[in-house]
Amino acid sequence: MAVGCWRDIPGADANFANALIDALAQRHARTAPASAFLNEVEVALGTLLRECIDMRDGPRGSRVDEAMLSRLIWMAFDGFVINQRLGDVRDVEAVASLIAAIVLDAPLSAPLPRTCIGVAA
Repeated sequence: MAVGCWRDIPGADANFANALIDALAQRHARTAPASAFLNEVEVALGTLLRECIDMRDGPRGSRVDEAMLSRLIWMAFDGFVINQRLGDVRDVEAVASLIAAIVLDAPLSAPLPRTCIGVAA
């Protein structure tokens, strides 16, 4: 999922991704439609997270806050859009794997479910 949001969407249609970020940046902070849109995106990402990550208590007893995680993934989107536009070719899958390892409380060397980082098996 993170790879889709951070690499695939910005790479598929840079004009769409750039226009989206530009439109959101131009909106007044208190404008309801922009806030509603951002909330809808975070809810949709939260739904996807529930489908690919077991949101029960982890081994340390901490629960993943899906709302905060979906906000993190969405808020990183604009940075990845800008990087794509600038030709930045960093390994987005490695970044997504790091986030998945942190969320799943797994060592980085452990194999992670490919669906959790948004890569088809």
